[in-house]
Amino acid sequence: MVRRLSGATRAAVPEGTDGWTWALPLVFQSLASPSTARFPQRPGGGPHEVEPGVLGYWAALQGFLTYVLGWRRHDRGLRWWIDKGRPTEDPHLAFLADVWGADGAVEPYLFWVQSLPQFRNPGALSHDHAWHAEDLDLGWSLWQTEQERARAGAHPRPFGLHLENGDHIADLGPVAVGPRDMPPRMTYNLASHEAVLETQTLAQAFERLSTMGGALPAAAGAAWRIHLYAKTVGFLGTYRQSWRTGLWFSGPHRHHSPGN
Repeated sequence: MVRRLSGATRAAVPEGTDGWTWALPLVFQSLASPSTARFPQRPGGGPHEVEPGVLGYWAALQGFLTYVLGWRRHDRGLRWWIDKGRPTEDPHLAFLADVWGADGAVEPYLFWVQSLPQFRNPGALSHDHAWHAEDLDLGWSLWQTEQERARAGAHPRPFGLHLENGDHIADLGPVAVGPRDMPPRMTYNLASHEAVLETQTLAQAFERLSTMGGALPAAAGAAWRIHLYAKTVGFLGTYRQSWRTGLWFSGPHRHHSPGN
């Protein structure tokens, strides 16, 4: 059970986060230690607000789907999760249900994603772009139409304006290492195909996971399992690179594939 925080502020989380990502460390800390899991309640203000408490809540959902589950297509993944009855057999999916599912936040976020111009306009992006337009099946098309009617007049771009282009770990540019930061370091065991990657900050961790993880020696017959740590946050999870999507994810591959 996730303990919900009321009136949470940026002071409650590690330094090195900004107005968008201040709540993201709580996602990783809760997954690493379920017995002490904690996360802010859904903000009471409108989702179009740019107040840090609102931005942090929604950006944490986006970051969870992107960096933990390894989804580039949040719409596909969330439709799959809902269609399957919102499964919770995996700790990651259980966290999704216990936080954003319990808050009634999944549906408005899904509606927002499916309302993005690049989702609705086939000419907005190339076909191979992560969020290229696609047709919804009849049931989901009717759902989207109903949501549009119910939300007529609402702010068209609510949740932090954060991942409109379907960014993923592989899209991160170089992340600077400060003069006082611990240099990123990796150790690995070729026989067991396991590695440990340690960085100073959360942003450095996922940038180095992409660059340093991708540079590991080829592991015949098995994927590398990288145990990822950030000094300012703690254990971030164990990650593998999908043979099908080429993306990094944590948890079962069967929960990674539907969101891509």
